[in-house]
Amino acid sequence: MKQKLFTLLLAVAASVGTMFAWDYERVQIGDLYYNLDATNQTAEVTSQNSSHPYWSTTVTTANIPASVTYSGTTYSVTSIGNNAFAYCSSLTSVTIGNGVTSIGEAAFSGCSGLTSVTIPNSVTSIGEAAFWYCRSLTSVTIPNSVTSIGSSAFSGCSSLTSVTIPNSVTSIGDWAFYGCTGLTSVTIEADTPPTIGFYCFYSYVDYYNNDFPLNISIYVPCGSLDTYKTAEGWSDYAYRIKYAPLPYKISTQAENGSVTTTDVATLTICDEPFITCTATPDYGYHFVQWSDGNTDNPRTIVLTQDTTFTAEFAYDRVGQCGKDLALVWSYDPANKVLTIGNAGEFTENMQFGAEAPAEMEELVIGNNVTAIGEYAFAGISTLKKVTIGESVKTIHNNAFYNCVNL
Repeated sequence: MKQKLFTLLLAVAASVGTMFAWDYERVQIGDLYYNLDATNQTAEVTSQNSSHPYWSTTVTTANIPASVTYSGTTYSVTSIGNNAFAYCSSLTSVTIGNGVTSIGEAAFSGCSGLTSVTIPNSVTSIGEAAFWYCRSLTSVTIPNSVTSIGSSAFSGCSSLTSVTIPNSVTSIGDWAFYGCTGLTSVTIEADTPPTIGFYCFYSYVDYYNNDFPLNISIYVPCGSLDTYKTAEGWSDYAYRIKYAPLPYKISTQAENGSVTTTDVATLTICDEPFITCTATPDYGYHFVQWSDGNTDNPRTIVLTQDTTFTAEFAYDRVGQCGKDLALVWSYDPANKVLTIGNAGEFTENMQFGAEAPAEMEELVIGNNVTAIGEYAFAGISTLKKVTIGESVKTIHNNAFYNCVNL
């Protein structure tokens, strides 16, 4: 009787074992290992050693294909299993084929040499601790197909500087970016805030539960600022939530003058990007046009790309000069005659300087001018003739020094 009962139990155990047996075959293809599901003809990337997640061979690049062929059968690669590459410290880059839908828990955790990951649009979930402590990872692109980012998914990625979370993501797990001390910029594309877990963007929590948020800017879509600042979980970062800065820059330059513009640094992508530019000529010059031919001054520019403008100036034909700028000068370019009038004086050491048109041949000092300053017209080699009015009482030293054609 005992023998029959024992035989019956063995039979039941065998049938249960058959009922719940895993229907896959574990194989190596190239450098990678897969669990092949013959029933569904799908494959999951798995760890090198089924008994523990540590890699022992040197693999620097993992190119995970969209499909693999084994013994004449093609399998679609649909997932990267839990711990698949855990602690593979030699791994530096990963490319994931379009067809993989999930990245499992701790799939790349501890891959301290990993610097880049390409995630295709087919991936919908990134598991817990998927990239935990990938401290060399500098950038990651989360595609607009991912709906959830697991707990501690990128925790400890201290070289990560910026992250864009697409509008498809509806949940971000606890500690997802905890300890990402190099992270300065997080862009959230969803108008409705995704649910967010505890300490998602924190750098440290001490023994006494004192918490220290990361020094980051969290950029949100236009019109959603208040929604984010009051949303559960996001309100912890209210003072870091803002609109993104204007992505374009304007550069202006000028010779013989200056250009002032609206302070682009204060504008955001939610502002109307109207930039005002004002060209101010140096004394003796006047504004002519901008380098694109526009003559408006000031002018308003709608900034839609990086833009460079140069303000172009020319010598004045009329201007002020002399002590307290009391004198007025005018230039006749046809006859190359410079005339100075009004009541006033060129005092000692006051030079007419650069305001004098370089090609002038004749100078007329009108009545009521009382003095001509030292070196006032020195070095004007084109000057051939000077007429001095009767009111001039003093001509200072070297007033016409080196006017070799006078």
